[in-house]
Amino acid sequence: MLPRATHRLLLPALLAVVPFVRAATPAPLEFNRDIRPILSENCFQCHGQDPAHREGKLRLDERADATRPRSGNPAIAPGKPDESEILFRLLSTDDEERMPPAKSNKHVTPEQIALLKRWIAEGAIYQPHWAFIPPTRPALPAIENPKSKITNPVDRFIAARLAHEKLSPSPAAPSATWLRRASFDLTGLPPTPAELDSFTTAAARDGEAAYAAAVDRLLASPHFGERLAIDWLDAARYADTHGFNNDSSRSMWRWRDWVIDAFNANLPYDRFLTEQLAGDLLTSPTLDQRIATGWGRNHVINSEGGIIEEEYRVEYVADRVRTLSTAWLGLTFECARCHDHKFDPISQRDYYRLFSFFNNVPEHGEDGRVANAVPMLPAPTRDQQATLAQQQRDLSPLDATLAAVRTAWSWSPELKTRVEALATAAKTTADAEKPVSLDLAPAKVEAPATPKPASIPAAKLDFAQRDGLSLSFWLNPAADNPADVALFSAMNYIGSPADTSFGRGRELRLIDGELELRLCERYPAYTVIVRTSGAALRPGDSRHITVNYEGGKRAAAIRFFVDGFEVPTVIRYDDLAGEPAKRDFLVGTDNRPDAPRFRGTLEGARVYARALPAETVRAAFFAAALPRALATATPTDLERAWLREALLADTPATRDTFAKRTALYEAHLALRRSLPTVMVMEELPDPRPAFVLTRGNYDAHGEPVTAGAPETLLAPWPAGAPRNRLGLAQWLTQPNHPLTARVVVNRFWAQL
Repeated sequence: MLPRATHRLLLPALLAVVPFVRAATPAPLEFNRDIRPILSENCFQCHGQDPAHREGKLRLDERADATRPRSGNPAIAPGKPDESEILFRLLSTDDEERMPPAKSNKHVTPEQIALLKRWIAEGAIYQPHWAFIPPTRPALPAIENPKSKITNPVDRFIAARLAHEKLSPSPAAPSATWLRRASFDLTGLPPTPAELDSFTTAAARDGEAAYAAAVDRLLASPHFGERLAIDWLDAARYADTHGFNNDSSRSMWRWRDWVIDAFNANLPYDRFLTEQLAGDLLTSPTLDQRIATGWGRNHVINSEGGIIEEEYRVEYVADRVRTLSTAWLGLTFECARCHDHKFDPISQRDYYRLFSFFNNVPEHGEDGRVANAVPMLPAPTRDQQATLAQQQRDLSPLDATLAAVRTAWSWSPELKTRVEALATAAKTTADAEKPVSLDLAPAKVEAPATPKPASIPAAKLDFAQRDGLSLSFWLNPAADNPADVALFSAMNYIGSPADTSFGRGRELRLIDGELELRLCERYPAYTVIVRTSGAALRPGDSRHITVNYEGGKRAAAIRFFVDGFEVPTVIRYDDLAGEPAKRDFLVGTDNRPDAPRFRGTLEGARVYARALPAETVRAAFFAAALPRALATATPTDLERAWLREALLADTPATRDTFAKRTALYEAHLALRRSLPTVMVMEELPDPRPAFVLTRGNYDAHGEPVTAGAPETLLAPWPAGAPRNRLGLAQWLTQPNHPLTARVVVNRFWAQL
């Protein structure tokens, strides 16, 4: 073995005999194209990104470290190959000095060493990874081959490469073969025999015009959107089930339809990305823009009893980070969940800053036992939207006619006899259903003056019975009534009013002037919860309430009536699998020791053994309301309204209009109750705090972080962009972002 000093003296001579592979190439070498592959294959494992496996405190993936002064020569001395330790080590015959070590089974060829020598001599210019350099439009290559048929710019690049490889272009495919290829590429379906015959005739007659027409026809096909959607649905992990232990069904096909429609409408890619990532954060978002955010809810959802809520909520957020990074960035961000990335310049802090954008969805870790998990959205189809809109148009003239009659209407004592007859007929109809009084003691419940809340046996108010039931009562909240209070509660809550984290049972609540029915296997996730929208029950107004439950475990089985007429509802949860626990009902409060008490009057409660038809609900209301209104010398405005509506429904001049309007509106509400839903993204009013999670564990909070992206690696944050999902979409779609366009174009190339 020669002494080390002798090796140093021989290095220039050794380098001189290593040939240059590209001696005839006039352009300087490019680090990404010519040098990075050599270093990545042979050197970066020990001298790269991963500090745990870094040897000799040397990084060759960063120029600053590779060229810094060291004891002896630097690893790379720009412009001075003979003073660069890396070349000495590559050429050494000493097993203790030679790199890569013999035990690594790696070998740098003489041609590769020549490239390294030339690159160092040219100044050892580094580049970021090519994927992190914003793409630029290249100049079109000149074409000298007369055999190359150039019809578009892409053809020039193909012809130039063929010329470089000394190859001739293949002959044009026969017209039938071409159509078959184009049909599969653009629609995923083969052409029909009739389409083949028609096209071959047109191609022979019209030439290029026939080809252009065929492409236009394929692009206009609805199957075009389906073809392009296939790969995107896979990338966005679209599936039909929740995927964990119970593997229950979900309904995300309305989001799938949005994707297909977006491709068929040629939606610009920045909008395609933005609406899926943050459609709910746009100004006045449309229904379609909110449906688009289903992209962020296609993750698996766990409904296994006994799991830790926060653990799986964190898993759902991590899924969004993984999907964003793979679908839109083409990066494996997931490695940085537990530690700094071993191979890409992504820190664990980068990961959790991106995590923070998706951490604010109001969802549950344990959810989705039999259906969609919250947050979800009614998502009518195009046909359903058209029907709903037509119903609204049909209601408008009927409402206008009745509004004019109501304005001109006035109460006269002479009408009393007619009203009394109407009340008698209504009572006959209602009593035919054999209602059962709930025998509240006292007849009026006025809390909190009542020292102990009244109770109703579970058997008398059974929301689980197959044929359903109707519950009716009179409600008049006091001015100081709590904003959220139980009216009838058979719920076994565990927790305080501020922390109703668990409960089983059934309950009707009054919340900010709206009624809410809860049927709960395990509150809040495995429940049916339906709330009125626009009931506006105000203090001082005595209103007749009917809750219709048609049986079963779906939210569509629940309807609310105020003063005899159905009111709109919002389905807040629709995920009941088992049976709610049966307990006696407390009146005016729930079972928590510090639960608020209803303040006001709740009386006249009656239960019917089935869900009443709407006309019977109105009869029960008029049977109870009309005598009340007639009992006062001067009816109130509300009581006058009761009298007026009873007469409008019975007066020949308005009877048909009144009945038509009522039936149409009930059909409208029935359609709204039956609409499909889609899981979507929403934002909490106050963002959740986010932390670096030690080793990725949900409960191992480390450094707090705020929302952000790996700006130094990819692109700066756009000026003025908010630090939320909408700002993240703006960051991804800015023109100088190096990855967004590359990734989608590569997807299209792969698809074709």
